[in-house]
Amino acid sequence: MGLRQRIFVLGKLGEAVGVFGLWVMLGTTLWDVIGAKVFKSPLSGATELVSFAQLLAVGAGMGMTLLLGRHIHVEYALHLLPHPLRGLLSATGQLLIAAFFATIALYTWRFAQGLVLSGEVLPGLRVPVYPFVYAFWGLLVLNSLYGFYLFLEGLLKIRERQ
Repeated sequence: MGLRQRIFVLGKLGEAVGVFGLWVMLGTTLWDVIGAKVFKSPLSGATELVSFAQLLAVGAGMGMTLLLGRHIHVEYALHLLPHPLRGLLSATGQLLIAAFFATIALYTWRFAQGLVLSGEVLPGLRVPVYPFVYAFWGLLVLNSLYGFYLFLEGLLKIRERQ
């Protein structure tokens, strides 16, 4: 199995985490609404659970969107540049994406460590916050890896065309 296939397998696993997060959001909201309206007993901590499931769904979805090239691209006057320069700018953009996600991951890691030390707990669910933040950190690290892979792939494409 080549590097491209391994990266896409990781992306698919992340995508599965995102889909699971969406299902948790749906199930929690459904349970909360039915519990509140029918049984007069809403689900305690439903808003918190939906918020953290959304965090994981978005973090997981970013990676596959990046790999599939579905993020918004602004290519103003790019077609006027020579082909090698176009490829270099595209590869540089992927490197900036990797650096952006790596920076966010670093600060997320530091935030999670602070949450471990403070022992912050979600009031409605009575569970610690830091496992959710560490999970989001892992997804950000994967997104940074995807950006770096796309940067290297872009450089290889430039090299092949010369």
